[in-house]
Amino acid sequence: MSGNLSSLIWGITTIMAVFLVLAFCIIALVLYQNRKARECEDQFRLLFSRVFDALLLFDSEGNIVRANEASCRLLRYGEEQLLRSRLENLFHGVSLSKFRQELQNVLATGAEFLGEIKLSANGGNEIETEAGCKVIRMAHQDFVLASFRDLTARKEIERELEGKNAALKEVLANIEEEKIEVKKKFGESIDQVLLPMARKLANEDGTLNQGYFKALEDTMAEISLSFGGLDRAFARLSPREIEVCRLIKTGATNKEIARSLNLSYKTVTKHRERIRKKLVIIKKGINLSTLLREGDT
Repeated sequence: MSGNLSSLIWGITTIMAVFLVLAFCIIALVLYQNRKARECEDQFRLLFSRVFDALLLFDSEGNIVRANEASCRLLRYGEEQLLRSRLENLFHGVSLSKFRQELQNVLATGAEFLGEIKLSANGGNEIETEAGCKVIRMAHQDFVLASFRDLTARKEIERELEGKNAALKEVLANIEEEKIEVKKKFGESIDQVLLPMARKLANEDGTLNQGYFKALEDTMAEISLSFGGLDRAFARLSPREIEVCRLIKTGATNKEIARSLNLSYKTVTKHRERIRKKLVIIKKGINLSTLLREGDT
């Protein structure tokens, strides 16, 4: 009888010991899981707070349950103020209805949202942002993590570029108009001046009419100057002739030029003749000094 009692006591003691060990293991596992959960939450808090973009964590009712430092700076709210804020405080008008709809869609379907939306900062200033929303599950609940990136600087640059593009288009349009005008004038010069002269170049006996040929040459020289031929003509000048041109442009006389360049009056006169010839100034009415000053403008 005593042996049976001892066996029973021993059995009960063993069972209790096993239960105690199991209880200890369960408690240790729970404590470990809690510690890991706290570590994960601390890591989440650290990452959440250090992200440069504004982050807001919404529950299924649209309430803000967490806000990082960047969101406080962007929206000009304290953290406690943000946590007490409703969607109506952060979004106005079309932006409010759009964000509500996207929030519900993200929670219902699990799909992500990415797009531009306007936030309303403390004080009423609107901030253009690039927003992203994603469902995350914590503590057996679904939350929506929303990020907002300030687009103010980028939008200003885009608007500035749009303005410059508009100005560039206007300049190009003016250039195109000028090209059309140049073509028109060139065509008129050919039709009204060159072709009539060309028809009169030959005399009735088949010889060349020197008078009309000279007039045609002078006219073509004038047309060449008016369409940029002056620049090409300048390229044919010698270094000494360019020096003479610089002094002529200032209004210096032949005597003053001769004295400045240590040349004779006759040499300066010859230089002026060669310059007029190279610049194709056939008509005596064209003033060389005036032409050289206009060539700089």
